[in-house]
Amino acid sequence: MTTNTANVGLIQQAHNENVNNWDPPVTSNFAALDLMLGGITVQSLSGIGSPLALSPTQCQNRVIMLTGTIGAIGQITFVSSIKKRFTISSTGLTAGFTNQLQLGVVGFPGAFVGVPPGQTFDIFNDGTNISFHNFGPPIGGYWDHAGSSVPRWVTDCSVPPYLNCLGGTFSAVTYPVLAALLGGNVLPDFGGRVRAYLNQGQSRLQSSLSGIDGNTNYAAGGVQTVTLSSLHLPKLVDVQHTHAMMGDVPGSNVIAGVGANSAASIGAGVSQSFTGLTYGSSSQTFFSVAQPTAIGGLTLIRAA
Repeated sequence: MTTNTANVGLIQQAHNENVNNWDPPVTSNFAALDLMLGGITVQSLSGIGSPLALSPTQCQNRVIMLTGTIGAIGQITFVSSIKKRFTISSTGLTAGFTNQLQLGVVGFPGAFVGVPPGQTFDIFNDGTNISFHNFGPPIGGYWDHAGSSVPRWVTDCSVPPYLNCLGGTFSAVTYPVLAALLGGNVLPDFGGRVRAYLNQGQSRLQSSLSGIDGNTNYAAGGVQTVTLSSLHLPKLVDVQHTHAMMGDVPGSNVIAGVGANSAASIGAGVSQSFTGLTYGSSSQTFFSVAQPTAIGGLTLIRAA
């Protein structure tokens, strides 16, 4: 009896079945293989207001191109009977990037993923779960995102593949590899900070000098503003006292802009006193510290 392969549904003939009549099944298999290796199907999402189930024929294609406006479609589902890799192109989507759009198996029995807008990427359907395939940096890698918040497609995933590096905690059960890499379930905190790297034996960042332990991963430090007390600068008072100033020619030396003696004419051998200056305070802000900087969004870490 004719059966079908378990993963992609190719025709399998039983022994001695259709003797001398192999053309139909062989032709069908070649057609299916052609779709799986190079077939492209285009699906417009414009005007679709409910979940869309792709047909088995559509799911045989290697590439699925999404076009139009996302709108309120919400979800696109794949048949469970065709287990393989797909290339998804969202470069044809024109609007609706803030709306939900998820890819899953019919009935959503397992994991599902969101659709990154304007990209071409691979997914894998194992019959229960949809997962990204060869997507982004490895777990623990950083992604510098130019936006001001975590993208919608990340939060649309059943297990978000990226987490915002803002010092929060995460589930070590959900993200065991990341937890092992970080040595715990606390994310690095890069909010409003410039990222530096481990000393690796160079001793360039030291707690005693910079307030940052460059030998400990994810250590943080430094100060936002510097005061005279934090710089250990003393308060200096230059009290009034007398300086002897000798003029070579009587009346020829004029000292301008010195306290009460402005434009005073200093004669030979004449001593003058000047009111001193007081400066410095242990409580005042001396200056704010920031190297030339541009703000470029946020940093996320690959978590799953």
